[in-house]
Amino acid sequence: MSTNVGFKRVSARAIIIKDRNLLTFLRRVKPVGSHEVLTYYSIPGGAVERGESIDEAVRRELKEELSLDIELGPEVAELTSHGTTHHFFLAGIIGGSEPVFNPDSPESIHMDENNSYEIAWIPVGSLTEEMFHWGFELLVPLLKQIGNGKIPETKAVLTES
Repeated sequence: MSTNVGFKRVSARAIIIKDRNLLTFLRRVKPVGSHEVLTYYSIPGGAVERGESIDEAVRRELKEELSLDIELGPEVAELTSHGTTHHFFLAGIIGGSEPVFNPDSPESIHMDENNSYEIAWIPVGSLTEEMFHWGFELLVPLLKQIGNGKIPETKAVLTES
């Protein structure tokens, strides 16, 4: 738990849906002292760095993590969960390239037998709340809506209680 009173982390993430499949990371992590592996999906993106705008952060994160150049669409959701406010943007891949996990990314550097990431395209129709953690499960109805071609007119503001 953070000892910084009032500290709030901000992240920027890209929702990329191609042929009704959502681009995700499959994360497997074995918490210290545990014998069980926690497996869940996450939406690519990460922390906004000091002096960086939210849209600059999401572009940088996808370039760092997946070697992708993206075109940003509207922000469709803001989720506050576990002390972090996540901003979710619709995005498209520029140039038709495919995501490739960058071996120099911060995630790669920290991967070992207890911590791994894999790129996964998940059919939007098969998404369930149980596939996500850290509040991201609240996004499932919105992700299904977007996957069905219905872009929300206003940004969803979600809070995990």
